[in-house]
Amino acid sequence: MAWREQLRPASFRGVAFKVDSHVHEAGRRTEVHQYAQRDEPFAEDMGRALRRWRVQAFVIGPDYMAARDALKAALETKGPGVLVHPWLGVLTVSVEGPQSIEESAAEGGQALFNLSFVESGANLSPGIAQDTAAQAADAAGAASTASADSLGAGFSVAGAPGFVAASAGDVLAGVQAQVTAAVSSLAPAISALGDLNQLGADLVSQAGALIAAPASMAGQVIALVGQVRALATNPLAALPGLRALMGFGGTLAVVLGDTPSRGRQRANQAALVNLVRRAAAAEAVIAVSQIDFESYDQAAQIRDQLAAGIDLLSIEAGDAGEDEAWRALEAMRSALVRDVEARGGSRARVFGFSPMATLPALVLAHRIYGDATRDLELVSRNRIAHPGFVPAGRQLELLTPDGGAG
Repeated sequence: MAWREQLRPASFRGVAFKVDSHVHEAGRRTEVHQYAQRDEPFAEDMGRALRRWRVQAFVIGPDYMAARDALKAALETKGPGVLVHPWLGVLTVSVEGPQSIEESAAEGGQALFNLSFVESGANLSPGIAQDTAAQAADAAGAASTASADSLGAGFSVAGAPGFVAASAGDVLAGVQAQVTAAVSSLAPAISALGDLNQLGADLVSQAGALIAAPASMAGQVIALVGQVRALATNPLAALPGLRALMGFGGTLAVVLGDTPSRGRQRANQAALVNLVRRAAAAEAVIAVSQIDFESYDQAAQIRDQLAAGIDLLSIEAGDAGEDEAWRALEAMRSALVRDVEARGGSRARVFGFSPMATLPALVLAHRIYGDATRDLELVSRNRIAHPGFVPAGRQLELLTPDGGAG
């Protein structure tokens, strides 16, 4: 195959451009020591040198200004980005300093870019590594305990009319129904579903006794919510159901009335709703601690969605004066963020690419990655109907090599 046929179409953050030439810097970091009364110096090897890529790029055509502005915006976007280098393939890079853009009337219809990129590695410090996944799971366990304690302090039916206990029983039935719906969508084994149904049935059938013993009721509710994660085929599959349970109670009827009995009914309902939501959040954090992230983008999306949900629960706990629950939820949220950033921060990035011609996936994988064996990944990720025909102009979603380093 001629070398020109092996060149990949150039792009940065999915914005295409042409390349005239490039310079690639590589080597070792060497510190040269010269000593008095010694003729020969000592060259100390300090590790591999920073990799730097200088690219002379251009966009051209009657509508070149739109392409110029798109590339300029890509260069000014914060954080690392994916560079598809014609000669070197897919690289995760950071833009190095201001980039020059040249235009002239004499050479109209084009903009010239002198681009400089440096490799973008993970911000890792040498030393002892922390087991952030275990820390997140521990924080989730502490949050569950604090949630159970909050229920014990905020729930009571002592001396209240029968409708107060009956209302709490209705809430427990709602918990059973939503957990069953979440687990049924996961299609676990029939025997596992039987165990779940028995646990839920016990919660409802024993509601009268459990309502009189809030600590036991809290344990039973937490165990039932935990079935969503326990019965999922993988931790990622459990997250939608658990996130739904983090919003439990939104459809419950508002308890009206200012009598002491109605006030107690309202407080009990709020205590049960909070228990379910916080238990679901804790189970979700444990599930995330068990996920082997596919990409940085997947990790960041999961982190942001779950952290925002926990933040709302934390605010509600703080507004209700539940200081211990607030502290536990805040600690759990912080542990979640640390864990996802530690394990997902250096994973592969997702980037977009549109082929200019219809090609087989094998050829396209070789042109983009220099590795034809990634054709099946390209096909499955983008649901290509036939691996022999990847349609031109279709926006593909691709991954950089694992670790985010090109």
